[in-house]
Amino acid sequence: MFMGSFFLFQLYTDILGNVFELYRKFNWYDKLSHFIGGATTGALVILILSYFSKKNQWKISLKTLAIFAISLALSLAVFYEFWEYFAYSVLGYKLLIIGETDTVDDLLFGFIGATISILFLITIFKKRGYFFTRATAKGEEESLSSSTPNNSDSKTK
Repeated sequence: MFMGSFFLFQLYTDILGNVFELYRKFNWYDKLSHFIGGATTGALVILILSYFSKKNQWKISLKTLAIFAISLALSLAVFYEFWEYFAYSVLGYKLLIIGETDTVDDLLFGFIGATISILFLITIFKKRGYFFTRATAKGEEESLSSSTPNNSDSKTK
């Protein structure tokens, strides 16, 4: 439900920006929209990756999962910028603000939004012991949710 509400908020932000020309009236509105879009994309990516991590029992570290999620979210932001350029150049959608700094700003704010949402969700997941595992030095799997030490590694064998 949280993710659906967040997605709808991002969608309404974009629709209101187009209908009421908020992108033209307020310079910061485009940055806000891309920040929210990046946060939504980042949250969706980490939730999907987390689901498949548990389902397929991937043995990847939490740090690797976070880096992969941020990279995937940023890649999606780049494809969205390609779409904006195509809509402006080919389809003639002239409501868009196109420029070198606009694209860089869009990617930067999308990246910041994605990174914050991914790190926020990973922190929550880690505190709740939600599906993450990490590889130990011996290549074994160690649950992040376990609070008791593993006694099988003791030197009294």
